[in-house]
Amino acid sequence: MRTGDVLKLKRDDTHKARVVIKGFTMQPGVHFNQTYAPTVVIATFRILLALAAKNDWDIWQGDAPTAFMQPKIDTEIYVTPTDMMRHFSPQLRELERKHGRGQVAARVLKGLPGIPQGSRLWNQLMHKLLSSLKLVRSQVDFGLYHLPGYSIYLLIWVDDIFLFAAKDNAIKVDEIWKILQDKIGIEDKQPIEDCLGVDVKRDRPNRRIFLSQEKSIRKLQTKLGLGELKGAAATPMDDKVKLSKEDCPTPEEARTMSEEQSSYRSMVASLIYFTMWCRPDIAYAVSKLAKFMHNPGEAHQQALKRTLRYLFSSASLGLLYDFSTAPAKDGVYGYYDSSFADCPDTKRSTGGFILYWWGCAVNWSSKTNRYVTTSTNHSEYVAGAVCARECAFHESLSKELKQHITPIHLFSDSKGGIAQTYNPTNRAATKHIDVADHYIREQVERKRLTVTHVDTGDMDADIFTKALNRILFLRHRSKMLHECPW
Repeated sequence: MRTGDVLKLKRDDTHKARVVIKGFTMQPGVHFNQTYAPTVVIATFRILLALAAKNDWDIWQGDAPTAFMQPKIDTEIYVTPTDMMRHFSPQLRELERKHGRGQVAARVLKGLPGIPQGSRLWNQLMHKLLSSLKLVRSQVDFGLYHLPGYSIYLLIWVDDIFLFAAKDNAIKVDEIWKILQDKIGIEDKQPIEDCLGVDVKRDRPNRRIFLSQEKSIRKLQTKLGLGELKGAAATPMDDKVKLSKEDCPTPEEARTMSEEQSSYRSMVASLIYFTMWCRPDIAYAVSKLAKFMHNPGEAHQQALKRTLRYLFSSASLGLLYDFSTAPAKDGVYGYYDSSFADCPDTKRSTGGFILYWWGCAVNWSSKTNRYVTTSTNHSEYVAGAVCARECAFHESLSKELKQHITPIHLFSDSKGGIAQTYNPTNRAATKHIDVADHYIREQVERKRLTVTHVDTGDMDADIFTKALNRILFLRHRSKMLHECPW
């Protein structure tokens, strides 16, 4: 296997040097087998942050500096030595002097960055270690562990570890962290501040947590250059614009704009990351932009620039989990909506939902349906089924977190869709609906969900299904995102 040395200047101005295997040259079944490794669901992360704010829990973080180099390799791999390996291995230098450079190969005994199975080997090592500490892995989120009998929850995101715990469990937390330091060399625990590109600000006396990605957004803005995108935009997408594959360039035109298309893909990938963590307000725009990453045209480029102008002008917005006063709505509730046949190319509908725990936005989605729906009620019913399946995850997770939330209250602005959920009488209008889309009806019958009508003007999920005008957009956004109040 071929290797290389990677030298990097980290964000804290420290230097990092790594030997990296060029994994793209490795063959499946020879150099590696399975590669899958779970990470914590982002919604779980947000839920625990909300729970920590509500109950005034401690939140600690730390990472293992040499995570991938700790587990034993599961296959036989030989690599060509690098200058860094020679520098730290007198035995290797002696062998090369004896046999000549290019005649000596080093066998990999433990994981190195670049191997496809590295994340899996590390995760298996962590699971074995945490299990020995009596921590139990969640059945619904394999990146979450909890300690029975204690309010202690541990999240794993590759080599980053986050520990949530009630203050009266501090001694047990110290014991666990000390063992992790001894076994895997994890750093000293630190209060959560900057994790995975998200800034976490905490006002513990008032039980408030604020999440934002302003630093990452400003970093992207600097990378693009301020002169390229002047001015602000009130909304992430023009409500009069419909993006279509007809706006994609021909193969000849695409060849002349390969650099612009590469930049488009890179920027949309950054926007997807922002959407996943702290910016539900751009979810609809990003889902539409992502559909044309294979061949973006001028119209798509202009739509992207508008989204970026909006994002840069609102970079300070974030998620506020505020328990300084009693929440306006208790428990878990959500909104779902659909925009019928809004895709000009496929005539498929866009469905979206948002779920709240105690008034804190923790989960959202904006996606085009898998198939064509035949009416507005049908598309709303399908959106409800998608939301209901996500609610099943939240219900199971709540039990593991010792939070009893059943039933979950959902809101829809479609009276026809709600009627179909409670009273399946119109066979002619529903006989073609997939069995999976009747899931929401069953959950309502089992009293795990309730579905209630809400006026369109109060439908928070509207922001995930269509481009809205400024007034409507700001009304819905104000329920999800805020400026940091301190």
